[in-house]
Amino acid sequence: MKIQAMKIKYSLLIAFALVAVQLYSQQPNWQVNPADFQYTMTIVGKGYFNCQLSTNPANKVGAFVNGECRGSVSFNTALNGNNLAFLTIYSNVAQGAAVTFKMYNATSNTIVDCPFGITFNEGQIVGSDVQPYSFKTEYLVESINLPSVSLFDYTTAGSAVAQPTLVNELGQSIGGTFSFVNDAQGEDNAAFSISAAGLSINQNVDFITQDTFRVHIAGISDGGCVFDSALVLPVVNTNIPPQGLLVDTLTVNENEFVATLVGQLQADDPSVGDSHLFTFMPSMLPSNDYASFTIQGSNLLTAEELNYEAQSWYHLAVKVQDQ
Repeated sequence: MKIQAMKIKYSLLIAFALVAVQLYSQQPNWQVNPADFQYTMTIVGKGYFNCQLSTNPANKVGAFVNGECRGSVSFNTALNGNNLAFLTIYSNVAQGAAVTFKMYNATSNTIVDCPFGITFNEGQIVGSDVQPYSFKTEYLVESINLPSVSLFDYTTAGSAVAQPTLVNELGQSIGGTFSFVNDAQGEDNAAFSISAAGLSINQNVDFITQDTFRVHIAGISDGGCVFDSALVLPVVNTNIPPQGLLVDTLTVNENEFVATLVGQLQADDPSVGDSHLFTFMPSMLPSNDYASFTIQGSNLLTAEELNYEAQSWYHLAVKVQDQ
């Protein structure tokens, strides 16, 4: 019985050992024999996977020339808040070899080609523990761009505002998927909608009611890089000129004193809060009648005593404009 129990324990140990070997079986076999090469250079760097700083010491970076591995190391040296890789690159050509990089993500067990490389130079040291070089699976996203960061007065609900894009560290606009971050910085998020078609406004815009909108937008690139930005959208006070002229009355009794009120002039103007200037416009309607009247502010007044028997109708053209 004792022998049988020992056999069971031994079998369990073997089973656990096999599981452990299978878990790490897909790690990259990046190997190089230093004795095969004459020259070296060194890169001290940190790693970014989908714009996220590498914190797993099992993550690796490999250097390649024409597909041949020329060095590899893990991001396993903790210095100054970073997990650094001290990568030695080997070559038989002192200068000029084009070096590319691959990165291994131990968490997802995947290998990704870096979008950039470096030129080999014998004895060169790139980066340091204080200012490390950056190995990246894609260029970092640095901002969210809106082609227009303003709203125009009288923009109607449902109107398109702008198509946001992500901007990487090279200044290139790249596509992405966008959503709102609902916090204090996005107090006006509810006034907008965001979709593949871009940012649109859910309400009519009125400068008098609200002259600024604040939104907080997050974007994720096709490669998985995330960036968010709080944006302030000012409303441009777009002045619409008066559309017409309104008068409360156009009659006056004869023989009234000079400066008797004939009517109150009012502009038909969708721009709320505008002040207006009223003037006669004889060029539009030539007439001798203008001498009988005057305009003071928005009041149309008589300039002389009027007599019904002498003249019962007067014809005037009045111009209204924003002041």
